[in-house]
Amino acid sequence: MTKTSLDVDAVLEPNEKLLWQGLPQQGFVFRKEDLFLIPLGLLWCTFVVIWVFLAVTVPLEAQQEQTEATWIFLIVGLPFFIGGYYMLIGRHQLDIWRRKKLQYAITDERAIILQTGRSSSTRSFVLSGFSNIEITERKSGRGSILFGTRSSPNWFFNPWFFLGPTASNDFEFEGIEDVKTVYNVMKSSLVKRG
Repeated sequence: MTKTSLDVDAVLEPNEKLLWQGLPQQGFVFRKEDLFLIPLGLLWCTFVVIWVFLAVTVPLEAQQEQTEATWIFLIVGLPFFIGGYYMLIGRHQLDIWRRKKLQYAITDERAIILQTGRSSSTRSFVLSGFSNIEITERKSGRGSILFGTRSSPNWFFNPWFFLGPTASNDFEFEGIEDVKTVYNVMKSSLVKRG
């Protein structure tokens, strides 16, 4: 067991047997939406830098004092800078922080996602209640298991796609090691019960 087993043990029912537990992939994870969002964030931040540069330098070149208009331009540019920063860096930091606090477990009865931290939460679903279980595996053996159907079929059509996985309500074991073995553990548990 890992150092996190105490957290998982705390949410188990008295006769429930822990079959597997793990953590999502830690650190920076490059996702397919980054192919769109990173260039957009760079373009966005470039626009903001030019905006601020012009707001500060144009009055100086015209040998005028910086006026209230300069400060208004700077203040208006601030939300755009925050948005660009989030698209470029902030959403990755938030995703890393979120995955650091996640734990996954499979018991003989259910799949569990445990979020630890100041405000802990537990999401669990009875394994036999899923009509659709989707497995995605990369060449490295790491992958994801989605229980049920994805809430948004395509990241681009999700109105909150720029928030990244933090906005997802999907019940998913994301970026787990040796995903095929985990899937087989879950499948054999269902066969024994079934």
